[in-house]
Amino acid sequence: MRQKIDSLLLSTITLITLSAMNSSAVPIFAVSGVVTSSDGILVNGLEVTVENRTRNIIGKSVTGETGDGRYDVVFLSFNGVSVGEVGDVLNIIIKMNGQTISEVTHILTAQNINDAHLNFDIQLQVKIPLLAAQSKVNKTDTLGNLKFQLKKTSLRSQKPPKRAALFQNYPNPFNPETWIPYQLNQDSTVVISIYKATGQLVRRLNIGHKSAGIYMIKERAVHWDGRDDYGDKVAGGLYFYTIQVRPVEACPDKDDFNATRKMVILR
Repeated sequence: MRQKIDSLLLSTITLITLSAMNSSAVPIFAVSGVVTSSDGILVNGLEVTVENRTRNIIGKSVTGETGDGRYDVVFLSFNGVSVGEVGDVLNIIIKMNGQTISEVTHILTAQNINDAHLNFDIQLQVKIPLLAAQSKVNKTDTLGNLKFQLKKTSLRSQKPPKRAALFQNYPNPFNPETWIPYQLNQDSTVVISIYKATGQLVRRLNIGHKSAGIYMIKERAVHWDGRDDYGDKVAGGLYFYTIQVRPVEACPDKDDFNATRKMVILR
């Protein structure tokens, strides 16, 4: 199984690389890595913001959602416009409880663009106390799939989250179906869009109006059966899924929310 997953990922990376060769621009670009404390301990619960200052685009993640200390940010163009080119300036900002504790800058190279990916591990220069968030990160199985064990009763009694978020789908990799968890900080309309690694839209799921809350367990998360808008099964490989959240009532301090993550289908 692991050999098959690695093979799929390799073939997908090759596809992206071939599409980017002889070009200084890409429609999809991923930034990922792990964050450790000054003494080398993986740290969960930190807010990570990746900003492409050249293109004025921003992506966000929280360490620990896809693996201890790990963050993943994916930039995806909806209209073919480049989200990354050689020479673009990226800022990676790490915050704890809203306070910036680290900020680094990286200039994209030709290799980054050919890979359509930047792996950037960060070791903090400050000592981090044991974070309460670490105990809240869901345990993972041998393939790194998140195991969600929240109870329905606890979901109903919780206060609305402070921010909207898109979480990693589960299971991942998967065949034939998966669930996409998310959370809303206010009543909103929700749309989930699924794209091929090339950026082509394969499925749009109009979820409609949803109340503020946490949509994590299978009964509440978005279900995808691995089919396109025409009802045909999609091929195995790497896909991207994006959430678009629009508040029902426009508020000065509440903006639309968009986020993108990646997933793998096994066929």
